[in-house]
Amino acid sequence: MAENSSDVAVIGHLSVDTILLPTRKLPFTVLGGAATYTSFIVKHLDAVASIISKVGASFPQAYLWWLEQEGIDISGVSKHPGDLTTGFELTYTNDLVERTLKLKAKGPALP
Repeated sequence: MAENSSDVAVIGHLSVDTILLPTRKLPFTVLGGAATYTSFIVKHLDAVASIISKVGASFPQAYLWWLEQEGIDISGVSKHPGDLTTGFELTYTNDLVERTLKLKAKGPALP
């Protein structure tokens, strides 16, 4: 990882989440994970964020591009071709008040 001058280094899994809503026929896929949301909050607070994470080969390059475009340092994110990318399935109730969270894939272990 390259040396940087981040205010906050976020260590955690980036994930690819599938959202199932009762008002939609088809599920949709979004970038998720605590590392993602925390880094966006850090940016919102006008601080510099860097992410340290591991993802599998299936992790979309477009998500990394988006994070980078938002000014988040992703030099600490490494792709591991033989591993899965962490992913969850979130199924919401009809009133959208409750959800069921199901782990679909577990990514590489973090140090």
